[in-house]
Amino acid sequence: MTTRTQLTALAVATTLAAASSASAQAIIESFTSVARLNNPGSPNTWSVSGTTGTPPDTLLVAGRASSPSSQLFMTVVSFDISDLRAQIEAAPSVTFSIAVSAFGGTGTNLTASLFTKPSSTIVGGDATATATSAGTINFNDLGSAPGVVTFNITSVAQSLLDTNSTDNFLFIRLTSQYAPSDANAGRNVQFYTLNTLANQANGGAYLTIIPEPSAFAALAGLGALGFAASRRRRR
Repeated sequence: MTTRTQLTALAVATTLAAASSASAQAIIESFTSVARLNNPGSPNTWSVSGTTGTPPDTLLVAGRASSPSSQLFMTVVSFDISDLRAQIEAAPSVTFSIAVSAFGGTGTNLTASLFTKPSSTIVGGDATATATSAGTINFNDLGSAPGVVTFNITSVAQSLLDTNSTDNFLFIRLTSQYAPSDANAGRNVQFYTLNTLANQANGGAYLTIIPEPSAFAALAGLGALGFAASRRRRR
């Protein structure tokens, strides 16, 4: 092998290694805003109980209070995806994770539903806004607390962004057996408080976006073409 061919082979190997490393780098996006929504037990009567940092000791919860048992809660998280739309739409995997501090009672499940809006503001109406479920995790699969719960939201997020091309904020609504007709007093999932959630790993509530691998494939192809061209010149 000539020196030129050796150098070309080294360049190909270096390019492939660099591309492989880049393709493995997941994008972590922390939440933009988060709030707890409260319901006194009346259908569709939801209000915001503090937003990020105001008041900071608001406990983020999804489920039902112990007392009064009619009190219902859900947690809503928003993400600014204005600079991530292309990556999300092309990604082979997008997940949403949130840190869990404790479980209230047993038998609790957790459902994540997604919708989009043009702004990050969380309002009481978000509790009943049209949303698409990304699935429900049953109690036995939630793991232990403290811990982290993760939902695969790939297809739902991509469909929403495709349909709502001008909305730059992705919302995730977390609910747990919250219907007023459910007699599950004290069953809930707790996600730390407004001033401590962000102190958890990756900001406490975050998206993990695995980049689309086509960039790696393209670089690999260019490297192979360069190597082949060098060998033809050598002959």
